[in-house]
Amino acid sequence: MFSALSKFELSKWSQSVDTNTRREMLNSLTAAAQRWGFAPTEEYLLLVELLGVQMSTVCHATELCVLASMCARACVSATLPPAVLRHIVRAAEKCAAEVPFDQLGHLLRELGIIWWEARTKATESDIERYDAYAPHTAGLLLTLHRAFVEAAFSLSYTPEKG
Repeated sequence: MFSALSKFELSKWSQSVDTNTRREMLNSLTAAAQRWGFAPTEEYLLLVELLGVQMSTVCHATELCVLASMCARACVSATLPPAVLRHIVRAAEKCAAEVPFDQLGHLLRELGIIWWEARTKATESDIERYDAYAPHTAGLLLTLHRAFVEAAFSLSYTPEKG
C-alpha cells in the first residue's frame, strides 16, 4: 500500500493531516522497515528504500525528535536497515531548523545516551553491525548539532570573542 503512494502525494497528504496522524504513519513505516531487519535480502532493498523515502517525506519538525529517537533505538537493536537511517538524516536536513532549541538539546542528549549505553554494552558482533550505522548516525548528529547552534544564535547566544 505505502509503495503505491508517490513522494508528491505523500508530501501533500502529510501537510493536510495533524501530528498524531503523521506519527501513526511514521510508526507504521518504521515497523514495516524493521520487518526485514538489519540486512534485508536483495529482493526487498527497493522496498526498504521506498519506506525510507516515505519516512523522510512524512516527517515534519513536530515528528523529527520522536522519529530520530525511535530509529536510533532500532539501530542499537539492529532491527532497522541502515539504508533507512540515511533517509532520517534527510528528514533532519529538511526540518531540523524548525525544531525548537530546547527540543534539539534534549534530542541530542537522548541520542548520546542511547549510543553511549550501546557502546558500553556492545559485543563484538554488535560493533560490526554498528559500523553500518556509523556514517548515517554521524550525519544525523552533525545535522542536529548545526541546527542546535543556529537555534542558539537565534536566541542571542553568541560565542565569546577573545
